[in-house]
Amino acid sequence: MPLGPRIRERRLELGLSLREFARRVGVSPPFVTDLEAGRRNPSAEILGRIAAVLDLPGSELESLDTRLTPEVRRWVESEPEVGRLLRRLKRSPRRDEMLRRLRRMVDEEQDP
Repeated sequence: MPLGPRIRERRLELGLSLREFARRVGVSPPFVTDLEAGRRNPSAEILGRIAAVLDLPGSELESLDTRLTPEVRRWVESEPEVGRLLRRLKRSPRRDEMLRRLRRMVDEEQDP
């Protein structure tokens, strides 16, 4: 489930109106409307406040945010090989298989 719909789902589970949720998070109601519709993305600070109001782990919401973090963006920009590999991956007819293999490798690296 994408970030915006997950936020809306949890807000409704808690019985929070859009206006009350916006007030608690410290943003405008139109921002929440756009966020839940996937037209806007929250900053890391706002995402943290959203997680607190929704009583969800920040990591859960972070995992739904598909944007590249500034650190990852800088890494991709500083390592030409990464950009080249990503472009090849995007064009590959075996993309899904390759992504699964890459995911397994990364998961194994994180779980020694």
